[in-house]
Amino acid sequence: MELLTTISVAPLQITTDKGSETGWQYAIQVAIRDAFAPDISVHNTVIEAFWRWLHDKWGFNMWEHVLRGKNERIFVEEAPFHQDLFNWIFPPLVQAKLDEFRTYWNQHIIRLQPEKEMPSGHAPADALAHPGLFGDLHCGIQVPADALRDLRDALSEEVGPRDSHLLWVTPEFDGVAAEIFAGLTFNTITLENSWEVFAEMAQVLEAM
Repeated sequence: MELLTTISVAPLQITTDKGSETGWQYAIQVAIRDAFAPDISVHNTVIEAFWRWLHDKWGFNMWEHVLRGKNERIFVEEAPFHQDLFNWIFPPLVQAKLDEFRTYWNQHIIRLQPEKEMPSGHAPADALAHPGLFGDLHCGIQVPADALRDLRDALSEEVGPRDSHLLWVTPEFDGVAAEIFAGLTFNTITLENSWEVFAEMAQVLEAM
């Protein structure tokens, strides 16, 4: 819903692994296709291979870094507040890296491949913004704003308000953690200092 609301366009196709977490994603896509693009699609696009580029760029290093806390016993699952503190520190860092990769990928120049049918020698963002310049078609499904509002309202009735699903910790813990961090000597939280920040904040929390 966040993507649809931002660009007012739905993709012609989504590809999922049918995991339980994709149920609403699938339902929303079906509702949009049935209402605004009911024709059968015979052109399928595989996206799974894309994850290799993300993994090669920084995925393994991130995984290794996150596991460092567990391996070095900085993070102890059974310890009070450790899970909340982890969720307060690390999801924003991971999201920032994902945003960074998205920008990199959309702006990087694809090498020229004149023998290929697909466009090359350009940045993906250019092809997405101006598909006609590259001999492509815009396959996005235009979704009216009122339809998006109805979808969001229906989703909120079933699973609760939007904001409740964008929180990793309770507002109460967020306030306490922010106050503790403000009292430390760090200017900001980065991947490089994240476990040091975690350790110092955990000490304060455990002493409260």
